[in-house]
Amino acid sequence: MEFLSKAEAADVLAGRAKDPRARRTHDFSIPADTGARVSLVANFMSRLEGQKIVVVFSDWSIWPSGERMHLFDRLRASYGETQNLVDTPVHVFTAEEFEDAVSFVTLGVLFLWDVDVFGKEAVKFSHDEVGHASFNVGQRRK
Repeated sequence: MEFLSKAEAADVLAGRAKDPRARRTHDFSIPADTGARVSLVANFMSRLEGQKIVVVFSDWSIWPSGERMHLFDRLRASYGETQNLVDTPVHVFTAEEFEDAVSFVTLGVLFLWDVDVFGKEAVKFSHDEVGHASFNVGQRRK
């Protein structure tokens, strides 16, 4: 796994720009129930299994009472990251690190952070309790 600043990730993210002509989209609500949130993340993330996954945490601490920053910092530290999230908000996971990616995204969604996930498809989870998925036309789930 790599932790990158937004500037360092510019090349990685540029290749993941959305082309609306080649995609279909789906808007959805993020449920209040935590179990349902975990299931929602697992469902969307399953579409990215076997791929390089880029996760961008773009906004957090909107609802400070609903998060535990120390928990997230300790998770990042367990992978060797010592910088603050604001300095390295981009997380790049190899295909072999799929479960790690799911765990990071799950925690962000449980905390109601803004989390953008990019593989061959993309999904955005928002602190506004809504999301937006963008799928390749003709792309089939495993």
